[in-house]
Amino acid sequence: MRIVIPSYKRHNKVKTIESIPEGLYPITDIIVREEEYQNYQASYGKLGINIVKIKKKVTNLSQTMQWISEAYIGHILKLDDDLEYKKWNNELNRYEKIKKYELLEIYQWVMKKLDQGYAHVGIGDNSYYTKKGSTSYNCRYYAFTGYNLNIISRLNIRFDIFSIRQDFHVAILLLKKGFPSVVHSKWIISQKSNSSGGCSEYRTKELMKKNAVSFQKYHGGNFIRIKKIKHSNNELDGSYQLTIYWKKIFKSATKKYLPRSYGELHD
Repeated sequence: MRIVIPSYKRHNKVKTIESIPEGLYPITDIIVREEEYQNYQASYGKLGINIVKIKKKVTNLSQTMQWISEAYIGHILKLDDDLEYKKWNNELNRYEKIKKYELLEIYQWVMKKLDQGYAHVGIGDNSYYTKKGSTSYNCRYYAFTGYNLNIISRLNIRFDIFSIRQDFHVAILLLKKGFPSVVHSKWIISQKSNSSGGCSEYRTKELMKKNAVSFQKYHGGNFIRIKKIKHSNNELDGSYQLTIYWKKIFKSATKKYLPRSYGELHD
């Protein structure tokens, strides 16, 4: 299973690399636009990480992910380029920053779940997790995603229907087709919001608002609700927030494809 890291305008600050053990470098690919290839090669190619040029013109992460889904086969672990990780500590009853070698444990868990038959796999995030340190099904995940590209290709699911929220879009389509997700909150991701480069180069408040409306219309109002975000003074700031009913979406599937470990709470 290869690790793929789409990156844009962050050739000297791919935060995600800092947590990847050197032993995984040979199977790690940073996916970049052609005009940025030399910059990334100079920064990360010398470490033994593969710098892969996108062989078509793309303007956003969704189009990059579509290219990846066509260029790769089998299982991949897709990581955003600005990730840090924490691991649940039962004794201290809190999350703590992981040590570099511990990412291998997460990698192995994702690979095991995909081998068991899951089409999409994730871990928790700072704002959302259910039972700390346990497994959940058919719930929110993003940025750290394991995919079975063979299933996604067979179902003709595309990442590039929307210019943003491509992780959510693909997850919803897989759930509707009866393929459950598995998410472990033993580990969670954290990201620095609105840092320069990446999606921040084009993800404006107006685009987020327009996307929210289109997203709800495409996937169905029964599954998605839009909420206007307010400031602390109760005035609207112009942003829209989506509430996605993940379990309801999966329940609506007429046929379900359940892997052998589906429903287990500790794994």
